[in-house]
Amino acid sequence: MESKNVLKIIVEQYGEKKLLDDKLAGLVSDFIKKDDQLKKRLRLAINERVPQKLYELKSKDDEARERVMQNIASGLSNEYGISDTVACEIVNYFAEALGYQSLGAAGKPAPRQEIHPKTVQVRNETVENTGGNSTGNISNGGYIASQGGWIYYQDWNGDKGLYKIRMDGGGKTKICADEPSSINVAGDFVYYCKKEFMYKSDTGIYKIRTDGREGTKLCAVRATGMTVIGEWIFFVGDHWKDHTVHNKIFRMRTDGSGITKLNDDIVITPNVEYDWIYYNHYTDAANSDNGIYKIRTDGSGRVKLSNDLGSYMNVCDNWIYYVNVADDHTIYKLHTDGKERVKVSDVKAATLNVADGWIYYRRGQYNDSLDYNLFKMRINGSENIKMSDDAANYIHVAGGWVFYLTDKSKYCKVRTDGTDRQLL
Repeated sequence: MESKNVLKIIVEQYGEKKLLDDKLAGLVSDFIKKDDQLKKRLRLAINERVPQKLYELKSKDDEARERVMQNIASGLSNEYGISDTVACEIVNYFAEALGYQSLGAAGKPAPRQEIHPKTVQVRNETVENTGGNSTGNISNGGYIASQGGWIYYQDWNGDKGLYKIRMDGGGKTKICADEPSSINVAGDFVYYCKKEFMYKSDTGIYKIRTDGREGTKLCAVRATGMTVIGEWIFFVGDHWKDHTVHNKIFRMRTDGSGITKLNDDIVITPNVEYDWIYYNHYTDAANSDNGIYKIRTDGSGRVKLSNDLGSYMNVCDNWIYYVNVADDHTIYKLHTDGKERVKVSDVKAATLNVADGWIYYRRGQYNDSLDYNLFKMRINGSENIKMSDDAANYIHVAGGWVFYLTDKSKYCKVRTDGTDRQLL
């Protein structure tokens, strides 16, 4: 059904079109006073995209609707700079007309939704288990993850291994001697990839309890880009000697059973979000199949979204953020349905991580004249701010901090406002 027909249905519920316009104008105008173009785009989203998405939820149950409604509201808030409360009011305006249950007035839109969220008990501390790590952290190697007031990380600076430390810097504890990547913390377990030189026998995917007990090897596949969602582990094979495994997406259960290959594309920077996996497929420069794709988490429904080659992809609030290699490594975003593509900034970036309405990135590319420093900008490209004079690699965001590896192989952290730089 076309958006204008959806809007007509809602107008019929409320009566006059003027009522609709006046209601939405009142919600929006006070929050976007100066940027007429941004206001125009927001009104277009309100009049077309939002009612269309909500109408498509008619066959869903209340729980499923609420997850998507939260995501829509969060997208409005982050993209257009309106408050969470106003974003919820806009979504509720249409939802009520369609007979849906409204979002709670006190409930803020969720910043990131995952497949099958659940609440678990971890050492007498209730933790909302919404997945093992963020898409932005996994795209940067997954060397840091957080849960329940703790940071879990690979220590690069001293006695190497998998460690945890409290958000305030206390309680540093070595969990095991493995050097992990793709760290995911879900429930009482830490999941990680261990990649040994020359494919030694202990290469593979492991899990271990957060207190260091019960370390278990789940499979022997050399892996990267791993994400834990609910009862499933998704990962990309990293075994260049075996082309049936290398750069292919797999999934298995968190006990190591049911390992299954999901596709045969050559996959770069996979992101698992809701029931979809987003990734780059790249063979060589002349291949017309190159681009950004998505498949369902069972491997079905392969869809090409764009011809762009995007590195450091981050999926957040229905948008895919990435460094567009073909356009001088500038920052773009693509809607997850592939229908809208926006150049966010002309800034040249080497890596990026999207979190809480900001894009954290390293400016420049290797071998160019820029300084590689840590910057941030809003997800609409505004307010470009330098955060550190360090050359920043492997940017991770967790617990109100930005973590990065310097060119001297020192892991540092700085608050998301750019203050209080410390060694981790």
